[in-house]
Amino acid sequence: LTLLQCTIFVESAQVERHLIAQGCKESKPNAFWIEIVKALEERIYFSSVTCIASEEDELKAVNRILQRQLDHPDAQIHVIATLLQQYHCEKGVTCATVNLGQKYIPLLRAGISGWFIEHEPHFEALGVNRTSENLESTELFPDNSSGGKQIGHEFCRVASSIAPANIVVLYGSADAPHSTARIHGFIKGMQETCPEAGHVINYAFYADWSAEKAAELLAPVFLKDGSISAVIAANDDMALGALVAEHEVRPDKHLVVAGYDANSYTKPLLESDLMFATVDQNPPSGLVNTLEVMLSDKATGATDFGSPNNCSLSPGPTCSLDDYNKIQSVAWKRLSKALPNKISTDVAMRVRDASELVIREKLLVYNPAVLPPTGNTTTSEDEAEPVEVLVQMKNFDIYELDAAAESTSGHGLMLLSWKDIRLSWSLVDFPDVEFIHVDINKIWHPYVVIDNLLKSGSAIPVQQIQTTVYPDGSVVWEQNINAGEFRCASIDDTVLKFPFDSHRCGVDLTQYSVGEFTMVPTLELPPEVAFDVHISNDDWAQGSISVELDIYQESKFETLHFRVGMSRNPMFVVLSLVVPSFILNMISFAQFWIPTQSERINLDRGGMAITTILAALALREAMVSEVDTAFTLLDLFMLISLCFHFIGFLITAYESSYGKTKRDTSSKMGFLNRMGKLTLPIIFGLCNIVLSIFWANGIWELFYLSVAEIICVLLLNRKDQNRMGQLMSYHFSSGTLRERVGWSTPSRPVGDEEAGPEHQENIVRYMRWRAVAARELGDRTDAERTAASSTRRGTGEPHGTKELGDSEAQNAALTLQRYFRKNMRPKSSSERSDLEMFSPDGWTA
Repeated sequence: LTLLQCTIFVESAQVERHLIAQGCKESKPNAFWIEIVKALEERIYFSSVTCIASEEDELKAVNRILQRQLDHPDAQIHVIATLLQQYHCEKGVTCATVNLGQKYIPLLRAGISGWFIEHEPHFEALGVNRTSENLESTELFPDNSSGGKQIGHEFCRVASSIAPANIVVLYGSADAPHSTARIHGFIKGMQETCPEAGHVINYAFYADWSAEKAAELLAPVFLKDGSISAVIAANDDMALGALVAEHEVRPDKHLVVAGYDANSYTKPLLESDLMFATVDQNPPSGLVNTLEVMLSDKATGATDFGSPNNCSLSPGPTCSLDDYNKIQSVAWKRLSKALPNKISTDVAMRVRDASELVIREKLLVYNPAVLPPTGNTTTSEDEAEPVEVLVQMKNFDIYELDAAAESTSGHGLMLLSWKDIRLSWSLVDFPDVEFIHVDINKIWHPYVVIDNLLKSGSAIPVQQIQTTVYPDGSVVWEQNINAGEFRCASIDDTVLKFPFDSHRCGVDLTQYSVGEFTMVPTLELPPEVAFDVHISNDDWAQGSISVELDIYQESKFETLHFRVGMSRNPMFVVLSLVVPSFILNMISFAQFWIPTQSERINLDRGGMAITTILAALALREAMVSEVDTAFTLLDLFMLISLCFHFIGFLITAYESSYGKTKRDTSSKMGFLNRMGKLTLPIIFGLCNIVLSIFWANGIWELFYLSVAEIICVLLLNRKDQNRMGQLMSYHFSSGTLRERVGWSTPSRPVGDEEAGPEHQENIVRYMRWRAVAARELGDRTDAERTAASSTRRGTGEPHGTKELGDSEAQNAALTLQRYFRKNMRPKSSSERSDLEMFSPDGWTA
């Protein structure tokens, strides 16, 4: 299809464009011209492309086009050509030293428009008056002088460490004016930039654009003169020859080398620092782009250019040949008459890091004291619109929260973004520069301060990392916030519910200057994007994120509040403080279950009480380190626990001291023992149940422990009462007691609610005897009481209550008293007196 389309076009087109180029033939290739031809073919449609490497090739190409014009006198034919130079001729072929372009004169006289790259025919030397003959010829040449200047500027920067430098310059050929323009441009640029450096050009050679010739010329120079430190060549091939000569003659030296043409093989040389610069004659805005501009409606005035059918450059599926021919015939005629005879195209220097070129270019006339234009500025500079600044916190890590001091510790990155079109550049001119890094102090930037910074873990709380500028002028200023403490300005009043407290903490940023910029655009971002925060402390769980902006009415300063919710993980505190404290209370209550048959046992109770108090105080000290002086519900829990510890200790101390000084202690001892076994644990459990319900809407661990504790206490007391009843049954059923008192065998065991009258009578007799014995023993001293008890033990009589411990005796008395009152129902005064005789005072004594 492509061949058919081209054939149809050639046969029927009214507008034809032909390209004649040197240096692109396989027998004599040249990297620069191969790339030029390739770029032209990709972007502009040609009817034919001819590569020439001899005068014969050139003549045949010209004659073919001339014949085409003769065969189609109505066709608009245009030629884009390069005059064949001697150094592009094939080996073994004789070419003229100077090509005056006489072969193209017949084409121009036949009405064909000529576009010549680098050189047009020498009309004066050929005796041709282009004006009188109305010849349409235009010369397009790269701005070689400008390219040389750029090399000179860059050389001053690179060679500053070796000044003064001894330089060798390599020209192409004596008859090549563009070679001279490049070298002279270099000299001028060097003189403009660093005249004080004293750089000297020691040698100058014509190397005929050849790498071999350059290496041949420079090798003996390097051997003779070891002071040569730089070579500036008019093309890349000669620069490559200089590197070859240096490597062969003095490989231990480093030569500062620059070339011209920016051939593809120079890229690795630049990256490896073997060359410091070269010049691209065909940058995106150079030669090929200039030809495209010629076809644009801006250059030609053709109103049909840029139409949706895309007929301005080449025919195709959306552009018929007729449409294309109509547009092109008009455009080329206008173009050839409207443009000047000589057109200079842009060049661009290529270095190892092209971003340095952009930086120097942008900062050359940059004034950091002037606000970036926003597009909405007024005529008055004082009334300029504030710059919109986007603020983001990235990778912010909060690793500690001090609830007592109301502060957090963390670190992260702070990013400030804004647009400054004065720093923008075109990717067409610098295709390899996607971004640049600049010194923030050399451009305008917003000033912000961390308003809630308490102290920093570094001498520099905010460290500048880098400032990145993108092609559209977008600036991203990245700063590192070193480890520091930040005040929680909006901390919630939930410390009371510790360890179920939650807070909102973060970073506050306040602008340092009013009117220059605004941070409002930050609010347009999702909070999670504006504040990228992470809590690395396992004691805290992360909550919602918010970003708020406050504007102070008086000062007009803006403050951004970056906030994140933080809720404490209570399980550690519950397991390490609450549960151990609860268990300590259970241990304290357990002292009342220790038998008290001697003073030694009472001392053991006291030691246990004191130990649990000290342990509770140690736990309280551990809690103080968490919340310092703030009063919390955990404080209340610990205080309640400590109070119950202390009450238990007082009861134990009172039992021990009161029993030594008082004779009749049975009633009081029984009451105090019941308090320690039953009343105190139940009250403690009920207090904890109430506290757990109001403590952070339910601390269920404490609730369940308290309920379990109450149930266990009730069950233990019930079991203890049953045990006393079984113990009394044993005494009543023993043969010795029955014989001494004269009881009959009971029909039912003690504790049965349906005990028979015989059993009840036996119990009454036994309790009466116990009361009489208690009275007898209660009126004597300890020694007499012991002796009397021994006397009875020797005569076989029951010997009082010393077989039972105090706590067992008290519980037995209560058990039996409840039993008799419930089951015996006294009917006479004597029976009532029997029941009165059975009292806690009498039994426990």
